[in-house]
Amino acid sequence: MDDVSPDAIVLLLDLFYTGDISQGALNHIFRIVEKQMATDKSIKENKPIEERLEKLVSHPDPYTSRLTKNFIENTSWLR
Repeated sequence: MDDVSPDAIVLLLDLFYTGDISQGALNHIFRIVEKQMATDKSIKENKPIEERLEKLVSHPDPYTSRLTKNFIENTSWLR
């Protein structure tokens, strides 16, 4: 995928959170986000995406929480 809109990223994160897509897909979602960040630096300023990431950090599943924390740290997402 060359270009994924921020709205699509929000939708994917929401689908993961509600259990409509698998936990294995979360890693792929994060890869999509990283690729988008390479071409669109302003994506880090997207409040809806930031809110979803913050929500996933406190996800009840420890793997999901840790994966999200690692993503945030590796991409310096949150200020």
